[in-house]
Amino acid sequence: MVNFEELQAIADKAGRKDLTGTASERIRQINERTKTGVFVTGGMNCGKTTVLNGITGTVLREPGLLSEKEKPLRVVFEKAEEENGFENRTVANREWNNEDAVLYEMKLDDILEEDGKPKRILDLADVVFYVISAVAPFTAADMEAVRALSFLKVQVVLNKMDLLDEDSSDQVEDYAEKICAGLGVPAPLVLKDVRWDQAAKTFRRALPSWKERELLRREHMEAVRREAAGELEAAIREQIRGAAVKSRQDMEEHARKTLETQEQQALWRRLRAQMLERCDELLTKVRENTERAQAAVSEELYASAREAQFDEDWIRKQIPRLMEEKIQSLAESQKEQIETRMREDCRDMMKRAVNLGLTTGFDLTDADFVLMTSVTKPGYRLQIEKAKYSGDSRILLGTGIAAGLFLLLPIPTTLGVAGTVAAAGIGGSAYLKDKKEKSEKLWEQQIREYSRMNLRNLGDALSASVRDYYGKLADTIRKRAEALQPPQADESAAQRRTEELNSLLARCRELLDDTKYE
Repeated sequence: MVNFEELQAIADKAGRKDLTGTASERIRQINERTKTGVFVTGGMNCGKTTVLNGITGTVLREPGLLSEKEKPLRVVFEKAEEENGFENRTVANREWNNEDAVLYEMKLDDILEEDGKPKRILDLADVVFYVISAVAPFTAADMEAVRALSFLKVQVVLNKMDLLDEDSSDQVEDYAEKICAGLGVPAPLVLKDVRWDQAAKTFRRALPSWKERELLRREHMEAVRREAAGELEAAIREQIRGAAVKSRQDMEEHARKTLETQEQQALWRRLRAQMLERCDELLTKVRENTERAQAAVSEELYASAREAQFDEDWIRKQIPRLMEEKIQSLAESQKEQIETRMREDCRDMMKRAVNLGLTTGFDLTDADFVLMTSVTKPGYRLQIEKAKYSGDSRILLGTGIAAGLFLLLPIPTTLGVAGTVAAAGIGGSAYLKDKKEKSEKLWEQQIREYSRMNLRNLGDALSASVRDYYGKLADTIRKRAEALQPPQADESAAQRRTEELNSLLARCRELLDDTKYE
């Protein structure tokens, strides 16, 4: 006997309590039935209705082929509640009533699934009278049906014998007996020269006794338990197959997402490399512009000093002022070029990121965009010191000529570009000869050196700001790439569940094997 409590525990762990729950309800209904369930069934045109009419002594239905939509017939012999799904009839027949019997007429498709599996309506049956036609005895469908009903008491009824001659009827009867023996069921009831009142007695004698009925029901309930165990085994196998398929799909999905993440990381890194290349290009342009401006500025300052006849007081006052004007003018022109280039590069980067599918957009207003790519006009403060003699007879004319150059980059919501402030002192020291050595050649050298240092400081300040801006932009892109991580493939939980299911499957098989030879 199947250990049903253990089977329920297995079903609970497998998440299929519905199977044992249904089986438990079926067992309860079988056990609580008070009447003997008598099924009359068989293949098409075998005479089921004729037999049922004859043994009850009542025309319950007109003989003929039953339509597929026709409900099964339920016949009771005392007043009782009608049951849904049946054509209910009440017949006054004391003999059948004394047997505490309920008769049913069933088509084969009422009791068997297409694959031959018994339907649950058979839970109402204790005995099955399986009617076969003597004209075509024991078709393949008949034999399959009798085998499927083996968990019940099956009594074959050989009908329509009156359609055969004597020799043929003897042969058919012998053939039917051999088939019944092979199927493990009693010899057939032969309806020949039928007197239905006598036939009805024969049918009633074939009904199981009370003790036999109890034994049949215990076997029936055990069949329900085995069926539940078989269904549970199949369900667990399906779960194991499903788990294997899901594990494979998960691994394929993980591999796909990993590859997709790596591709996106590569695209972000490519954008970062492009930003750094744009930075180098802009730095080169800044350097070239300041180098071109250096010669022109130094020449202009030298010409102004020469026009002032290299007057030292004039040089101390006017050369720094003129240099300040030039620095401011150059910074302003460079500012416009840098802003234009930064805006082009930033827009291009954002557009490419969207087109490549790396992001859906950037939460950045026009005002924020202009501010983040703006170069603030330099502030300028000049201090002049008195001439001092140095060890190499050179004089420091000007120091601390400072210009604060700022690239303000606020942090947008989506694309975080860290704000940067780059300030560089534009100016420095100019070395001029002692007034005792004021030759035109020396003044030219000193003024050109003074111009070179100031222009170099301007270029350095602009370059530092450009590097800071693009560096933070590249760093933000790098962080975007690093933030992309493939999902973690954790198979431990799935593996543990598969191991548990295999253990449950093994125990379920053991429960079935324990009852196989009982």
